[in-house]
Amino acid sequence: MASEPQVPVPLTPLLARRWSVAQWHRHAAEWQDLMARSQADPLFLSFEWLSSWWSCFGDSLGQSPEVLAFYRGTQLAGLAPLYRQRVLRNGFLPAQSVQMMGLAWRDPEPLISEYLDVIGAEADLGLLREACVQQLLQDPAWSEFVIGFTASGTKWREAYQRCAGSDRHYVRELDRSVAYQAHLSDGFAVYLAGLEQSTRRSLWNLRHRLGGAGQVLLEGVPQEGIGRAFQDLNRLHQLRWQRPAFTGRRLRFHTTLNWPRAGNWRCRGCTWQGRWFRCCTTSARVSASTTSRWPSIRPSAAVCPSGSYILAMRWKPRATAG
Repeated sequence: MASEPQVPVPLTPLLARRWSVAQWHRHAAEWQDLMARSQADPLFLSFEWLSSWWSCFGDSLGQSPEVLAFYRGTQLAGLAPLYRQRVLRNGFLPAQSVQMMGLAWRDPEPLISEYLDVIGAEADLGLLREACVQQLLQDPAWSEFVIGFTASGTKWREAYQRCAGSDRHYVRELDRSVAYQAHLSDGFAVYLAGLEQSTRRSLWNLRHRLGGAGQVLLEGVPQEGIGRAFQDLNRLHQLRWQRPAFTGRRLRFHTTLNWPRAGNWRCRGCTWQGRWFRCCTTSARVSASTTSRWPSIRPSAAVCPSGSYILAMRWKPRATAG
């Protein structure tokens, strides 16, 4: 006897709530629990990183955070950490800008964050992006919504275009940049064999120069040594680029952040701290792998964005005389 096809159970609709700063901090444990159930970046979207980022840079950005929390019943199903800011574009055009927390578009002071997105289970991400856009569309106050340093720019653009559906809204892709990621879980030789010949030769030469500079060591840095480690990093940056990398608020952010793990890579005076590696021969971002003895290394430029800026804008029609 043939069984009847099973009808998929519809998901409970998402209910959006706006958290105040006090509510945001009260829900730190829920935030981290949601992070554990998601594939969100464990550093840049963690409660510790974003709350410290806002504490250091929020007053210079103006206004207040706007954290959108999405619930199914009583369970937290998703988060969209946003904030609002009044800006002047091109030096004269005022705009009410909504941006992802951890990002300050075309503002050089705040530290960059990467892999910015909504936080939620993998199956919910599309719904969460659309729910976020719909919440914004119900609010007439903003004039631009900026998504940047994200690997999901295309998905955000598609979500906005599906939800907006009006000639008064449009999407632009600006300041495009590309980042590269290398997975070394199978070993450096396997990774090298998969590259184009010119890239393979260039990378091999860089690796040879790094090895020739001396032994590379990974040293643990205790919490009380973070300040000293950043002095080393600033010294290197001063020698290499004629200016320190971390001063003022940028330095305060890192020295006050409760780093879960920190370390230094040393190569005859060159230093890496936290997740960034600076060497006389190259620049790379390094993240320790929990499943392999090999680290995951991503060659990068001086800053390493994860994609373009997606700028969603809307305009109000000018009133005409009757």
